[in-house]
Amino acid sequence: MRVGRRSVPLMLPVMLVAALAIGDGAPAVGASTGRGPSVDWRPCREGTGFPFECARVRVPLDYSDPQAGTISIAMIRLPASDPAARIGSLFLNPGGPGGSGVEFARRAAPYLYGGAIQSRFDIVGFDPRGIERSKPLRCFETPAEAQQAFLRF
Repeated sequence: MRVGRRSVPLMLPVMLVAALAIGDGAPAVGASTGRGPSVDWRPCREGTGFPFECARVRVPLDYSDPQAGTISIAMIRLPASDPAARIGSLFLNPGGPGGSGVEFARRAAPYLYGGAIQSRFDIVGFDPRGIERSKPLRCFETPAEAQQAFLRF
């Protein structure tokens, strides 16, 4: 198989994530060994022609202070095409600032991650806090407070 120069940058992150996902089965340092909350996935194809599922997940507003409340994060996944061969999830984040992981997954995942990757991994995108479908980020209590902050620059 011949690989062109332009496809190498796209393949490197996929190979790295796949290698890390397979790993040796030992949890990472500081990683939780418990299961997280269950996710209620619901179909959301929206004319894509692919079997996408969407969900909202509640996460702590501040992980160092879990009692401070929770916020809602929007997620989308393209389930592994071969559930019997599934080994995990590949989470996508297009970077930013301001990039929607839901839209990135919806528009790019079926085309960037085909074949062996798509058969063995659920491809999952999410909108970080303050982005698109997730809980808005609110830094100031009032417009006057925001204006004062920006006048300092």
